[in-house]
Amino acid sequence: MEQIPYPKIKDELRNILEPKCKRCPHHLISKRNRISWGYGHLHSKIMFIIEAPARGDENDKPWQGSNFTGVPLTNRNSGIKFRIQIKKMGFDLSNDFYVTNTVKCFTPGLTPEEKIKVKNNCIVHLMQEIEMIQPELIVCVGGTALEAIYDQILKKKPPGVKISIEGGAKKVDGYHVATMLHPSWYDYWSRKWEWTEKNYLNDSRSILLQYSKK
Repeated sequence: MEQIPYPKIKDELRNILEPKCKRCPHHLISKRNRISWGYGHLHSKIMFIIEAPARGDENDKPWQGSNFTGVPLTNRNSGIKFRIQIKKMGFDLSNDFYVTNTVKCFTPGLTPEEKIKVKNNCIVHLMQEIEMIQPELIVCVGGTALEAIYDQILKKKPPGVKISIEGGAKKVDGYHVATMLHPSWYDYWSRKWEWTEKNYLNDSRSILLQYSKK
């Protein structure tokens, strides 16, 4: 995999909303190492929403993952891949945008009931972030983030990741929402849908440019 320098994390850009959040049951809280709060400038015009922190690797420094760093997309696999894609588009994820997770903690092995509970607990923070930032564009990275936004804002299911990406940014009750592939699934879906990286990134770049200049 192509390499990219590890981002210089600035503590002042960590948007810590509830420092020792205990909304979830203790047995779930005990599994996390660190809460992965949103990161970036609060006046950012574009807000990226990812799915949730992965397990990460404490020994894989500096790319330990947000379960240890507390910053989204800082793991060696999807973190590096997505940051490289953003760089190829001419942007810097850490400096140009605000990025956050739908779910803020690493919570493995959840029952269906626990998944709903965790989602509902975390969505409060996500909607608070959107209200604080008032972004010109929300970019949902993957189906989980897309579903969360449509569910919370429109109370209905989204049209699907492929349709959402091909349709470009859409107005969703006052917000403009675009979609990108989650980096963990990029290779699979891009091959399945016969998308070249050049075309995919060019299309994504044109949307980001449109809203970053507003």
